Amino acid sequence: MDTIIEMANNLAVQRIIRRYLSPEGNQICTVEGACITSRRTWSRYGVPADATCWHIVIEHPEEGWSVSARAVWRDGRLMEPVATHTVIEAYWVDDADLIADEDAARIAVSDWIQSVPL
Repeated sequence: MDTIIEMANNLAVQRIIRRYLSPEGNQICTVEGACITSRRTWSRYGVPADATCWHIVIEHPEEGWSVSARAVWRDGRLMEPVATHTVIEAYWVDDADLIADEDAARIAVSDWIQSVPL
């Protein structure tokens, strides 16, 4: 079950990044109660010099969770294979009164994603 949720969350986060972020610069936006922040990072191993690497954090303070992801943009698009270069790296419990553990955060992220216009 966790693998299915993880795969679905990764696919949805890829769509969210495509829709709400761009490779142009550091960004902050709010989507369905969550704050999405992107910040350029150092290049990753195996990423071409003309690609840009990004660290993305999605935080939902009202629900008590956050998630971090990485993304690589190249030529104005997420770099292929997207499943390798744009993925969730970690789930975080920001408020233990709202979210019990990382597995609960994973499910809460999945629930939130279903409310996001993609």
